[in-house]
Amino acid sequence: PAYSREEGFNRVGFVTGLTLPLWNRNRVGIAEARGTRDAARQAAVEAWREAVYAWQALQDEAARLPDVPPVTSAEAAERLYAAGELDAPGYLGAVHRSLAEAVAAARVRIARGVLAARMQSVVEGLNEKEEVK
Repeated sequence: PAYSREEGFNRVGFVTGLTLPLWNRNRVGIAEARGTRDAARQAAVEAWREAVYAWQALQDEAARLPDVPPVTSAEAAERLYAAGELDAPGYLGAVHRSLAEAVAAARVRIARGVLAARMQSVVEGLNEKEEVK
């Protein structure tokens, strides 16, 4: 039923209607853009999370690395051996100990260098991912 008043006359009648949806032709494009944006945002969050976890693991590894051990010189043992104060097995033991300390110190330095390179790669990898976006 319908009622209207126009120009002083009352009108009564029946009205039927059909509601047509207003369809935006660009809905697919908008949905694709939102999906792409959300996927890029999620990828950035995951990349950042992986970088933070990798950095924390490297920090933990750095905390577990020992300090560089001091290396004793074999010169004192050489002087004592030349003066006759040290016998041959004692001299060889001192030289062996000095070389073992030098090797251990070199291994710690190498481990620290490798760890520093891995830390740098995490930072550079994060920078590369930021530049790509």
